[in-house]
Amino acid sequence: MFFWIKLNLPPNSASLADQDDEDSSLDSESFIREIAIGRGILFLPGNTTYVDDRRTPYVRVSFSLLSEGEMEEAVKRLIGALKDQWDIYHLQTSRNNGVSDTGINGRSSDISQDDSLSEGVH
Repeated sequence: MFFWIKLNLPPNSASLADQDDEDSSLDSESFIREIAIGRGILFLPGNTTYVDDRRTPYVRVSFSLLSEGEMEEAVKRLIGALKDQWDIYHLQTSRNNGVSDTGINGRSSDISQDDSLSEGVH
């Protein structure tokens, strides 16, 4: 059994090695090679079904040899990998737009934090 899934990849973060590539959000192959394999998940990139070298956000996910528990674990890993990529993308874009950990445009914030309110927040 298999499914075709369109991955919602963030722009320029699917292929971290090629940040200048404006079409990297369509590149499921880079996402698989650079992110998914490291998390122990492997699926077929959609570009393998084309005769040319076009990129695609689609992947073919096969569950034929997995138990139900293994399928759930694989989907959780895929979701985690996608969420992490979006977190990285948002962090990169906020830094590129002048927002830093110390405040706007690198200036430290004048707002002090109450330790009791920030407990557990890092």
